[in-house]
Amino acid sequence: MDETKWPLLTELGSSAEENVNRDPNITLIKLRLFGGKIAIFIMTEEGLPEPEQFEDRRPQVRLQKIRESKLVPEEIISKLHTLRMVGNKAVHENYSDPDHAYYLLLKAFEIGIWLMQTYFIPAPPVF
Repeated sequence: MDETKWPLLTELGSSAEENVNRDPNITLIKLRLFGGKIAIFIMTEEGLPEPEQFEDRRPQVRLQKIRESKLVPEEIISKLHTLRMVGNKAVHENYSDPDHAYYLLLKAFEIGIWLMQTYFIPAPPVF
């Protein structure tokens, strides 16, 4: 993840990775935040309107709007929904499965790769 372009995503991903052995619950919560911030980023980058009603600004609604736009591959939307749902379980039920945390960390990494390949255009080299 490019630390200069996405410092918050870098911080969330690093924190999720650092805590996967110590506290998988924290990893799942950080990944939930990671996915939510990516959804906001995609909506902004693609010019999708932010929901007017506050209650419609939930990650689930944002992901549905992104899905309806057909601008993002369904595989990525599905992974983002999984981060959201399992993260919600971690927040509301103190869910803390280490194997699930490792698995979702890999899925978040895949999302990060897609994000970089889709939205990060490096500056041309200076000769």
